[in-house]
Amino acid sequence: MDTVRNVRGCDSVITVLNLTMNPITYGTLEVEICHGGEYLFGEETLTEAGTYTRTIQNLAGCDSVITLTLTVAEPLEGTEYAQFCAGGFYKYQGQEYYEAGTYRVALKNENGCDSIVTLTLEETYETHDTLYITVCAGETYKDEFFDVDEPGLYETTSVGAGGCTAYHVLYFGYYPSVMNVDTTIQ
Repeated sequence: MDTVRNVRGCDSVITVLNLTMNPITYGTLEVEICHGGEYLFGEETLTEAGTYTRTIQNLAGCDSVITLTLTVAEPLEGTEYAQFCAGGFYKYQGQEYYEAGTYRVALKNENGCDSIVTLTLEETYETHDTLYITVCAGETYKDEFFDVDEPGLYETTSVGAGGCTAYHVLYFGYYPSVMNVDTTIQ
């Protein structure tokens, strides 16, 4: 503040004003909500995807403009096929299913939103197969269940479709080493 004399000789007080203008601040938000969910933006409850702008006062008393980009995650849909052994059950996401059929299962995805899985279950049964194999003396027989080189009856089991037991029986033998052939010409 300065005191000076004006043209009439009177004192005048000059006050220097330094005005600082703080700029408007801007901010952006990106938010995703689940289908059917809502997001509170100020006093407004939003449920639809879009870009929204709101002006608020910042700590310095100036305007701040916030732009919100809101996306809505639609439920994910998937399909899964499975088999289970008759008399048993199939366990999926902690739930046990005892009958063949198609089920719609609601799950939460990694964002906490709903996902719908169409689960199709097929009931399977124990299987039995029997093989009769005859080879020349000294030969062997090998497949996914047996590896044999001596004549005999062999049995084994494996896990079949849907976890059912598959029973496998092999009758393994040799052709006779001596054959009687009638070479008489008539």
